[in-house]
Amino acid sequence: MAVLQLPAWADSCGEPALAIHQIQGAAEQSPYVGQRVTVEGVITYSATDAGELQGAFLQSADHQRDDEPATSEALFVHSRTPLSAPGRRLRLTGQVREYHGLTELTRVQQRLDCGPAPLPTATTIAWPPADGAEALEGMRVRLESPLVVIDQYDLARYGTLTLAPERQPVPTQILPPGPQAQALFRQQQRQRLLLDDGRLQRHPQPLSYPAGGFSEQQTLRAGTTVEQLAGVLDYRFDHWRLHPERPPIFRPTAPRPAPPAPPEGHQLRVVAFNLGNYFPYLAATGQPRENSRGATSAQQWQRQQQRLVSTIQALAPDVLALTELASDGYGPASAPALLARALGAQWRFVRSPDDGHDAIRVGLLYRGDRVDVVDAPMAVDLAGSRPALVQTFLPINGRRSSGLPPIRLVVTHFKSKGCGRARGANQDQDDGQGCYAARRNRQAEQLVEALTEATPGTGTLILGDLNSYARETPLDRLANAGYRDLLNPPDQSGWRYSYRFRGRLGTLDYGLADQTLLPHVQAARTWAINADEPSLLGYQHPRFGDLVATSKPWRSSDHDPVVIDLGTPFAAFD
Repeated sequence: MAVLQLPAWADSCGEPALAIHQIQGAAEQSPYVGQRVTVEGVITYSATDAGELQGAFLQSADHQRDDEPATSEALFVHSRTPLSAPGRRLRLTGQVREYHGLTELTRVQQRLDCGPAPLPTATTIAWPPADGAEALEGMRVRLESPLVVIDQYDLARYGTLTLAPERQPVPTQILPPGPQAQALFRQQQRQRLLLDDGRLQRHPQPLSYPAGGFSEQQTLRAGTTVEQLAGVLDYRFDHWRLHPERPPIFRPTAPRPAPPAPPEGHQLRVVAFNLGNYFPYLAATGQPRENSRGATSAQQWQRQQQRLVSTIQALAPDVLALTELASDGYGPASAPALLARALGAQWRFVRSPDDGHDAIRVGLLYRGDRVDVVDAPMAVDLAGSRPALVQTFLPINGRRSSGLPPIRLVVTHFKSKGCGRARGANQDQDDGQGCYAARRNRQAEQLVEALTEATPGTGTLILGDLNSYARETPLDRLANAGYRDLLNPPDQSGWRYSYRFRGRLGTLDYGLADQTLLPHVQAARTWAINADEPSLLGYQHPRFGDLVATSKPWRSSDHDPVVIDLGTPFAAFD
């Protein structure tokens, strides 16, 4: 077996070595890829235990830094065996490579501990850096301003939190589809920073964040402020990451809100709610329903049912417009029947003449002691997808004297943005609307066509999950037909949301009123109980799904409910 011959100077601390900033270079890829080099620097962060990063970060001492701001002074050293603790100076010989965008030293065959050394001074930076972060790869940094949590999806999967300087809207929530929206998307990606726990294992136990443990009260809701961020800046798997040297401070700046109280003069409350796949579990057989998208065990079913009931009761609605109900008929054990029974004896449900052929459907439930149905319900076929359900209601008892007109409620659920089987115009057009935008446009047009003949004096309110954000074309088509978006009026500053997808917020759920009903709209808002909460609190999660008490509404679904209060004529939406 041949013996590796190293240069004589590789064995002596302080002798000539290749500077780390030379290895990094000013480009994204090192000019020394594939070459064996000898470097010397200070260990700043070590993660070589089983399940960790399998290596450590080596940074030049302060007096060895160059004057070139475009080159990094640090390097990741890949090693499956411990190198040394932070604050030790090492001399290493190994091979340079690029690994998923990270410049690193690997195949280390010579190591010399040169004794203790001061940690290199952390560079204070704004995030994101104005000139990009490439020149800071692997270095100790300190962020000069707090960031906010925008997504926790990978907290229980990979031990990471997604941070940004501020919350991020879905681009087409605030911009029309097209190049501007796509440019905003790319800008938002550059603003993201992952707070990493330094572990590579999936489903880490325990969770690293927050300090003190993850619990019902410490869930790191989206919008939580993160302060005192300092550590090593890393780039791998297409994301910039911070490995903190000490636990950051989490401040709950997005507290859980109380349910919205009805305004003065309120006469009727309508709630639109995506139930997150409400599929009754077949306790008699011990099996979920065929084609169930919801609960897969009796425990999950009870958890989901009780949280949904807690949410609805806290809002005290008179009428419920629901999406993602199991399409299982109207028998005693059907989804609408079970939910109505769980809500109380006063609740009734509307039987649609056509629920379509999908596994999920829309539904209308109402309090029989507060509203009456007028005429028969109508189903509207929408491009062969889930039919919309239309039913006219009239307040009863003392509420009838409020001056409210008969209200035609329309609950609908447009085609999702998923790309399965998308063809032709339904494929992603790279304008920010995702797949099936053409079908959603057609569904909006069909809905408008079906609603043209209204009884004089009747007001119309379109509710449900349109799978479209506020500036997308289906909302334009409905606005041009005279339906006002109550959550996103044109003169509103800022933006609202009912759903969060990969750290971006926007409204998928709506209330749209025609001109007859508009003067009676006293308030329209969402109740932020679900979109801001981490998905791992959901009823289906095997580890954390039971953290939230079933009497609480938190993460009862993945959509926030939309709450609309109607009453005597009011000027807010004129």
